Amino acid sequence: MARIVALGPLEDALPYTAMGAELRGTPTAAALEEALGELSRDSSVAMVLVPETQSAEAAEAIEEFRSRSGAALLVLPVSTGAKGLALAEMKTFLEHAIGVDLITKG
Repeated sequence: MARIVALGPLEDALPYTAMGAELRGTPTAAALEEALGELSRDSSVAMVLVPETQSAEAAEAIEEFRSRSGAALLVLPVSTGAKGLALAEMKTFLEHAIGVDLITKG
């Protein structure tokens, strides 16, 4: 069965367990990079959720994950410290997925 895995500090990733995501705490960028490496080799993973707060620090690991894995990786906003990176990521993801810019053309 396909799995959704939420990574990041527990306070950022915990809300996604309400929609059925597995929680895997990665308190540091190094822990996030290690988790992404492991998940990129796991064919049962369909989607990985990464908090915006860690995405900039692990940008290289995120790109490597995307090139190695068929799973979708989404960078999601958090309740504190949002920098707009998640919105830009979602815009790109939606454009690739459905071919339309729903965020700025809305």
